[in-house]
Amino acid sequence: MLRTIIFFLFFISGFTGLLYEIVWVRIFGLIFGNTTLAISTVLSAFMVGLALGSLMLGRVADRIKNHLRFYAVLEIGIAISAILVLFLRMVIDPFFSFLYSFLNNLPFLFYIIKFLISFLVMLPATFLMGGTLPVISRAIISEKDRLGYGISLLYGVNTLGAVLGVLLTGFFFIRAFGVNNSVFLAVGLDGIIAVAAFLLSPRTAVHPSFFSRKEKFSLPSRDKFTRYIALLMGVSGFAALAYEILWSRVLVFVFTNSVYAFAIMLTTFLLGIALGSMVASRMVDSIRRPVFFLGMVEIGIALTALVAGALLMNFTSLHTLLFAPDPQTTWFRWNLIRFFEAFLVMFLPTFFMGISFPVAGKIVVPRVSQLGEELGYLYAFNTFGGMLGSFLTGFVFIVLFGTAATIILMVGLNLLIGLLLVFSGNNRLPTVRSLAFTGAGAAVIVLLVVVVPKTVFSRVYNLVETHYPLIDFREGVEGTVTVHQGNLPLSRNKRIDVDGLNVAGTSFMLRTLQVLQGHLPNLVHGPAQDVLQIGFGTGQTSHSALLYPIRNFTLVEISRDVMELSAKHFREINRGVLENPRFHYRISDGKNFVKYTPEKYDIIMNDANYAVATASASLFTRDHFENCCKKLKPGGILSTWMTTDLDPEDFRIVLKTFQSVFPYAMLWMAPNCINKQVVLMGSLQPLKIDVRWVEKNLQNPEIQKDLVAMNIQSLQDVISCIVLDSRGIRAISEGTPLNTDNRPVLEYSTKAIRARDLCAYQNLAKILHHRPDVEGMLSGLPEQPVQKQNFLKKMRQYLPASRQLFIGMLQFYQGNSQRAMETLLNGSRLIPQSRLAAQFFRDMDIELADISYQAQQNPGAIAPKLKLARYYLSRKQNQKAEEVLQNLLDRGVQSPLVFYEMARCQQQQSCLESAKMYLKKALGMNPRFSAARYLRGVILRKEKKYEPAIEAFRETLQLDSRIYEAHNAIGGIEMARGNLRAARSEFVKSLRVVEFQPEIVANLAECDFLLKNYQPAQREYQTAIDMGYANADVFFKLANTFYMQRQFSRAEKNFRRAVEFDSTNAEYFYNLGNVLAVQQKFSEAIHVYRRAIRLDERQPDYYNNLGLCYREMGNVRQAQLVFQEGLRKNPTSEQLRKRIAELNTIP
Repeated sequence: MLRTIIFFLFFISGFTGLLYEIVWVRIFGLIFGNTTLAISTVLSAFMVGLALGSLMLGRVADRIKNHLRFYAVLEIGIAISAILVLFLRMVIDPFFSFLYSFLNNLPFLFYIIKFLISFLVMLPATFLMGGTLPVISRAIISEKDRLGYGISLLYGVNTLGAVLGVLLTGFFFIRAFGVNNSVFLAVGLDGIIAVAAFLLSPRTAVHPSFFSRKEKFSLPSRDKFTRYIALLMGVSGFAALAYEILWSRVLVFVFTNSVYAFAIMLTTFLLGIALGSMVASRMVDSIRRPVFFLGMVEIGIALTALVAGALLMNFTSLHTLLFAPDPQTTWFRWNLIRFFEAFLVMFLPTFFMGISFPVAGKIVVPRVSQLGEELGYLYAFNTFGGMLGSFLTGFVFIVLFGTAATIILMVGLNLLIGLLLVFSGNNRLPTVRSLAFTGAGAAVIVLLVVVVPKTVFSRVYNLVETHYPLIDFREGVEGTVTVHQGNLPLSRNKRIDVDGLNVAGTSFMLRTLQVLQGHLPNLVHGPAQDVLQIGFGTGQTSHSALLYPIRNFTLVEISRDVMELSAKHFREINRGVLENPRFHYRISDGKNFVKYTPEKYDIIMNDANYAVATASASLFTRDHFENCCKKLKPGGILSTWMTTDLDPEDFRIVLKTFQSVFPYAMLWMAPNCINKQVVLMGSLQPLKIDVRWVEKNLQNPEIQKDLVAMNIQSLQDVISCIVLDSRGIRAISEGTPLNTDNRPVLEYSTKAIRARDLCAYQNLAKILHHRPDVEGMLSGLPEQPVQKQNFLKKMRQYLPASRQLFIGMLQFYQGNSQRAMETLLNGSRLIPQSRLAAQFFRDMDIELADISYQAQQNPGAIAPKLKLARYYLSRKQNQKAEEVLQNLLDRGVQSPLVFYEMARCQQQQSCLESAKMYLKKALGMNPRFSAARYLRGVILRKEKKYEPAIEAFRETLQLDSRIYEAHNAIGGIEMARGNLRAARSEFVKSLRVVEFQPEIVANLAECDFLLKNYQPAQREYQTAIDMGYANADVFFKLANTFYMQRQFSRAEKNFRRAVEFDSTNAEYFYNLGNVLAVQQKFSEAIHVYRRAIRLDERQPDYYNNLGLCYREMGNVRQAQLVFQEGLRKNPTSEQLRKRIAELNTIP
């Protein structure tokens, strides 16, 4: 029982050790910068501390008797040191800021000082951690015959604790508690370990099984063979950590660059080691030739690492076979697949690694009395070797040889270690013959390293860019930078990626963003002298910004490879900006640079891309925005690039975090293509667009040329890109948490794999609901009243037109291309002088040409044919879609996707029985096919089978709650049945998923009106109108809500809007007459009633109310004539007879 408790304490110790490591990498990464050098430096300092602690405290362990009490001292020391790290960080960060002003021109010296200070800050804790294994081993192990078992079990249990530490810290603690609280949690656990160990220490001090008195205590000098084994284990550790770096560099293209991918890879790596060590505990003490066995284990590492490399070469096909992501893929399932794929690559090599250390420990420890020193010595070599392997692989080997050749090098190292040990025999140094043989093997390995091409993993590097073949890449220090170019006849766009994450390109959408990011801050700010840009991308933004008279332009880019490849492949859009004499650059982490630089800027352009990706997430924290704010001059602007295809919650977090620092903010988005890119801009002072300044710059030929290329050719086009002001941003982001360095909720987002079009739809829909009145954001308007009026009139022409363009964009996101094209045509007709909509139509032609080409070039492939069929269906070209799909079916293709698309095609042609047949096949193959369930409900609704239809829609929502159309369908059925409360509930649920649904908002309003909830109905009708759902019927119903609340003047206003939209509807005129009469505007009411009667003379109420108006005005004779005329037209009307009789009684 006592042993079990001690093992459990050491398990928790492993847990806290990895928690500290992960958290300190984040903490000191903020000091050093988010660079590979920074991370490697922190890890090196961490591992050097472990090695020193193991080496020095291992010696102490053999000189004390109560090891558990000493272990308690170590753990309490670790806890205290960890708290000191947090507090010292608060001191050293300002100190480094102060120091930077003096060492700005000596970056290497500044870096060395940062490393030394950070190393000293971490050293006490890591030094004490390094001593825990040799000390606790002396508390547990007392018999030489069980020495291997004890080392294996301790090492395995501690590593299993580390596995859990990585898993919980990476997946839960930082997200839930934050960085600082995670440290305090570890400190608390270390305190508990210390107390428990101290309480147990009296029992171990006297327990005969824990301290052997049979062996005389002595410390003979360490023999050469022990040093030889320790050296080889140092090289083995070197290779082990090198493998971790190498596998991670390739797998990041498969897993995507996220904190969860890193946690999964590290967890899998440690799990293999832990399980290997646990298995070793069962046999290590019974091995008769441990040196030979260790050699075979090292050969096992080499061979399985070679297999892992071969597996990675073909991982593209394997990943496609294992995983086809779709909108129904949950975050949990995606991470399970990541774990499985990491397991396939890493498990066997790491399993053998786990066996190697306990076996080496059994070899080098001659007796229990030397256990602490020798085990500490071995652990120090292994750890120090691992540190060198990690550092040199990332900074030297990958850059010089490439990832594939470096894997071969590490395989060779393990193989050579194994051969040396196999030939050494037991307790013998290698012979000259074995060294010669090993040398020959080393020469072969060096030859292989030289001849292995760098392109071995190019297929994996192209995994996320399936239609953009790889044309160039660099395996550099800061990751693998790749350049891709489309291979379709009309799509030859280029893209530049870092570790599989696109950062820029030449597509029309990306060029629009890159150009606007360079122009908009300059147009809003006014004349700027000093500008800072973070992130180079293609260099197009730098070029656009330098078209303005900027005195000093500074760019900070983390990767030199990005700049070199962009200069080589994107010169056509960056115009050789690196040669511009005003362009200056620094290779550094942008966040770190902003924090430490003493310079102040008029404009800072934050060119990070995806706010949830590890590579750029730190540029979207409140801390970074605050640092940017501090480095802005008065009136300065921060402008940041972001995307709309983030999960809506994450999108709102970015807006909220940004506005928490910059209260005056605005969001820009060009309605010139199917866009998903926006520019978020903020300042401490109100943002105004100076019309005169913008027009002056638009007259500059270079600026004009740059913007016209994006179909933005006028001041009105520029202003049409404004989509949110401060109030809109505040309304959208209300109630969301902030993203901070301590609580990086964006980087640790747990959202499911997003359907990017759906997310873009949801976010743009919400934006359009809060689009501002831009007239209040303009300054410098023409002073002459006539000119000013003409300008505003033109501006008012553009805003509804641009709204139509954005609505067309929404319809494209929904896959409704035909309807989108019609909406875009309507919008472009409002502004015939503008070319904003031109690219939409061109893109549709390009898309058809590209899809057709893909289908022709790959006649045996299903995906291009399906894409072509979907295109035809979106354009309502059902016959063409059916031909494509029938061709697939005739070839014997059995796919639920093909059956589903054929069902859609049949349904659109009203062939419902045929559609149901294909749906049955699709659902038979995939019962969880949510889209097919929804389509089944649509067909049942068309057949007026309402109960089964509702059941199908409910099943759809159980499978995927994001299919808001199912709520709308249920609500429509219930509304038609008169179940208004049930209908209202469904509409509300739908609007929670997608806010911008004007027609559904109007339906919700109608439910509320019929339920006599007049105030909510009034708000909802007005919201529908604000969303652009402005038609006669909506204005008529809105007027009725005001009428029922006796707000007659507002009712009158909206009845008048209704008749403006539709002057042929008698009912609209009749109700307008009623509200006029209620206000005693009888003359106007008479005129309106007569309009109603001319439109429909068969309505006795019209005559009745007209006659009553005459009577109220005292014209009894005219009233009588009206009643009589009405009775002639409607002889069955008792009401009119009664009115005539009443008048006849008047004297």
